[in-house]
Amino acid sequence: MARKPCRALKEGYRQTLTSRFTNPTRRRHARTDAVTGTYKYRPLRNPRGCIRLLYLFPRSLSRASQERSILSCMLLNYRIDKAPPYTALSYTWGDATLCRQINVGGKLLHITKNLAVALRHLQEKNKTIVLWVDAVCINQQDEAEKGPQVQMMGKTYMQASVVLVWLGPSKDGSDEIMHWIRHSKLKQKDLKDLAKLSPSERLRTLPEAMAVFLARPWFSRVWVTQEVALNKNVIFVCGRKDVWKNAFLTRILVAADILHSTGNETFPFHFGRFQNHRPFGLKEYTTASPVARSLLYAKFLHASEPKDFVYSLLGMISDSEQYQVIVDYTKSVEEVYTNFTAALIKAGGFWYVSKVIRPSLTYPKLPSWVPDWSATLVNWTGDHHYRIPDSKAEVCEIDEGGHLLRLSALGVDGIESVEYSHLDNDLSATMSLENICQFLPKLATTLTRFPGADGRDKVDRTVFRMTMKVPRKRAYKSTSKRGELYRSYLATRGLARAPESIEDPETWQAEKSREYISFLESAYVQNIFVTSEGAVGLASGNVQPGDSLFLLSDLECLWALREVRPGQYRIVCPASTNPSTDLTEKDHPIATIEIC
Repeated sequence: MARKPCRALKEGYRQTLTSRFTNPTRRRHARTDAVTGTYKYRPLRNPRGCIRLLYLFPRSLSRASQERSILSCMLLNYRIDKAPPYTALSYTWGDATLCRQINVGGKLLHITKNLAVALRHLQEKNKTIVLWVDAVCINQQDEAEKGPQVQMMGKTYMQASVVLVWLGPSKDGSDEIMHWIRHSKLKQKDLKDLAKLSPSERLRTLPEAMAVFLARPWFSRVWVTQEVALNKNVIFVCGRKDVWKNAFLTRILVAADILHSTGNETFPFHFGRFQNHRPFGLKEYTTASPVARSLLYAKFLHASEPKDFVYSLLGMISDSEQYQVIVDYTKSVEEVYTNFTAALIKAGGFWYVSKVIRPSLTYPKLPSWVPDWSATLVNWTGDHHYRIPDSKAEVCEIDEGGHLLRLSALGVDGIESVEYSHLDNDLSATMSLENICQFLPKLATTLTRFPGADGRDKVDRTVFRMTMKVPRKRAYKSTSKRGELYRSYLATRGLARAPESIEDPETWQAEKSREYISFLESAYVQNIFVTSEGAVGLASGNVQPGDSLFLLSDLECLWALREVRPGQYRIVCPASTNPSTDLTEKDHPIATIEIC
């Protein structure tokens, strides 16, 4: 006997079903032959405290097959604190050029094809379902309404009786995956069953099906963090299958581990952003919030509107308005990113901001201290463990408009020459095998020109130690693991010989090299440079002779800065040097500098 859908068992969901608009005498609301004109929204009395709810009529109201081509519904306005129980929908908008029409009280309203498919799947047989759907319940053409409504979206999802996550129709083995997620008890037998599942359609193995499943657009939507994290009653729906949130996330984590062990790569997926969380104050958000990490990896997330990389977070931040972070789609992307970054710094989060500072290729007018929040990826940070005492970091407005960042800074060294330049301008790209093969010998050759690097073994160990600082992956801390990685490095450099018993030395070398190459591929090194004091350094950005190396505020890493006018600099990138400057040996005066 087939099990009932999870949502049919959930009291909260059943409360969002109503007999309203199901009376046969009122079928005129569902008749498509009576639909005329375009739907016009009735204004919300107070966009900061009111919402619209979508009453999706049941399938039973459609008397003939031709009437099913257009869904019928009503939109009603409520104060949010007086609203009836409703289901909030989390889904992917999809291609805005692919549109369908729905009948809203006898008028036509255009929605995306993706939403039309979702509503068709979620439509009840005999009951009207009360929904909140952002694309329909917010007048997207009214900027005065849209800002306040987006600002309160966190509250809207938090107050919903249940949140339904629509992952899309059934395809590519998704039915088998959803069945396993719902019924597995995560015992050893269940894990073996996972490997034996035979997905439908074109995909031959479960790892292929799971990789395609996790690549569905919903998982990389920037908005889904607040939509799922703020409500405990979340049900994932794919086709006609559904499953509880906790079971879904637990088993997907297991499946992701299996994928990783079989060599199948999916996009970096931070499941912590989907766990239940309350809203945090901005200061706490940067220091304690598990969902804050997703903001550091926006390169792997998607939003059709770049401003939404900031606005989608505000439901998770309880005091955003106190920091003047207000949803306003009339502002430029540069204004939105700058204001948000200034708020983070004001809340004591400069260390958090520094993790993702890099020049933006998309928005070159951004101040150098403001990250491009639509393309963030964590920087590598070197190994300086010195913090400037009583340091400060404060944002100041300037007379001609715009903002400057004033920082405590300690000048350490200067860049005298650049020895190697990786010319790819994609600052978030990984190192290719070709780049690695050029980079490692050049670093070794540069090191041999300076005192203290005598002997090949010492040079190789220095190269290895320097490259351990730059990847975005965490370096191994255990001695045994680092030893394995060092042996893989030697194989990569062609400095390790295969045992005599090995019949195919080339294959042996390729396999031995794989671990180190995989580790270094997550790095981005654009330059090898030499400093005025004879140190050899690595930089993740395009440094130039004449650039200065500074320690900034309370950050424990070295930064390359470029002076644009006396006392005013632009941030170029993080850097590291070998040997590291010993700050106890010299008198390095602490100064306050301005970053533009």
